[in-house]
Amino acid sequence: MSLDGTLLERILDKGYKVLTYSGQFDPTVVPLGVKDALEGLKWKGAEDFKKAPRIIWKVKDDVAGYARSSGGLTECSC
Repeated sequence: MSLDGTLLERILDKGYKVLTYSGQFDPTVVPLGVKDALEGLKWKGAEDFKKAPRIIWKVKDDVAGYARSSGGLTECSC
């Protein structure tokens, strides 16, 4: 993937669905860095994605992480 995100932008603009995942204990891809990178993308659904609510992701009654989705982009972090 290109370091500037243009490939991901083109994929999203073509209507493909993309799921990103990051974990709080992953030393190389931290959730805040992923959030910032995704919010910096320039694609036709970017503004809606930035406004999308972050929801709590649960497994049974335990909080497993958070997710938000809009257009074809879904971001999950735990």
